[in-house]
Amino acid sequence: MKKGFTLLEMLMVLVIIGILVWVSVPQYKIAIMSTRYNRGRQTAEAIYRAEQAYYMAHGKLTALLEQLNVSYPVKQAVYYTPEGESPTNDAPEDLLGVSYTLENGDESLMNTSGFLFVSYTPKGMHASYRLNYVPQAEVVTRECGVTARTFDPAAYEEDAVYGSHCSW
Repeated sequence: MKKGFTLLEMLMVLVIIGILVWVSVPQYKIAIMSTRYNRGRQTAEAIYRAEQAYYMAHGKLTALLEQLNVSYPVKQAVYYTPEGESPTNDAPEDLLGVSYTLENGDESLMNTSGFLFVSYTPKGMHASYRLNYVPQAEVVTRECGVTARTFDPAAYEEDAVYGSHCSW
């Protein structure tokens, strides 16, 4: 009597493995996207807290990450002044905002013309986390289109309207 598996047994094992992969891969992708989105939310909140501290110390807001007490490796920065875009920061006093591309591929936009606007978009995502802060009124609004526990990229792309249904 020969020892080994029959062709039918091997096919059944392959079918079971295929079903497991078919079920688990979409869940894995959702978990990755949720993790990236949470990283973006945490980064935007850290920038906001650093901006609050900067505002209390200097009486004004800044769009420059290097002036805040946060460190993120920046790959590229585009500076916005009343004259338009600039690849260099020649006039920091006229700065309206900065668009950063970080080393990990995430993107962040900071606008400080009268109030703080921080938008953080993780790499490969359409969903970004937005935070607005009006320092004189101490008003903060947070906008997000998804929740961390039920992140569904397909549903987000269909409903691109930002709502205040953030739940963490």
